[in-house]
Amino acid sequence: MSKTPVNVKKLMSEAEQKLQAQDLPGAIASYRDVLAVDPENVEALDHLVAVLFAVGQWEEAMPLLETVVRLTPDDVEATYVLGDLYFHFDRIDEARVLFDKVLDMDPDMLDAHLRLADIFLGEDRLKECAEEIDMALAIDPNSILALISRAELLLYQEQMPEVVMTTEEILGLDPENARAHCLLGMAYLAMSNPDEALEYATKAVQLDPDEIDAMITIIQAQLSKSKFEEATATCEVVLARDPDNGLALMSLGMAQATLGEWNKAKETEKHLRTIDAALADNLKELLDYGAGMQEHLN
Repeated sequence: MSKTPVNVKKLMSEAEQKLQAQDLPGAIASYRDVLAVDPENVEALDHLVAVLFAVGQWEEAMPLLETVVRLTPDDVEATYVLGDLYFHFDRIDEARVLFDKVLDMDPDMLDAHLRLADIFLGEDRLKECAEEIDMALAIDPNSILALISRAELLLYQEQMPEVVMTTEEILGLDPENARAHCLLGMAYLAMSNPDEALEYATKAVQLDPDEIDAMITIIQAQLSKSKFEEATATCEVVLARDPDNGLALMSLGMAQATLGEWNKAKETEKHLRTIDAALADNLKELLDYGAGMQEHLN
């Protein structure tokens, strides 16, 4: 027996022992040792990718997963996961190619249809987006993910009654779905119903504190109800998590101006300008109008 296979077997055993002991850094190092000896060891590549995912090292996993897909081109799951990585790193054209390949191998891969729907929505190709969602729902009519995608498309198309109907269908299947509560709140806000918007968006945040869209909906509902101090506090919560959230900054500037905190509002507008010039222009227009009205009253 040659020396290399023995070394690989021993190194793989060491890596698996470390993995079972929850020594993830040690497992990563051991799997890398395997690949230093045998760079095309698919088992080691698969396991190392899984461990890197577990510790959030997505970008480091990408070239390894590319090797897996090259070595095992018929692996539907690996191809989909690589496409999903490309999607999240904004490598959209490469992601599209892989999702198409996945569906050539497995036309009933629901997640691939929904990722293509996401891509088409981002490109404003609404007909193709709707077709992919319909195909996903044909595979599983009760797919929460597919119904969420449909609700988001309807929201984008400003078909608010249909958003309400779809999200209520989702909540019938999954009453604790944070995203559905969020989308329902957003729809009610768009229909000038801030009380309902506040109720559903608040529920969404209770279910998922990281649901930023729901937090923004709460802010906008608070502004609509003239609850400017509460809106300011909510903006500060959002900005503590996401300091460059343009909508939160614009809303904060509006609330500050309404409360007469003009210097704070101007500082907020300056910060917003470094992030989103268009939103900053909108805020400045509102500030200039408010300042003019104040001067006129004085």
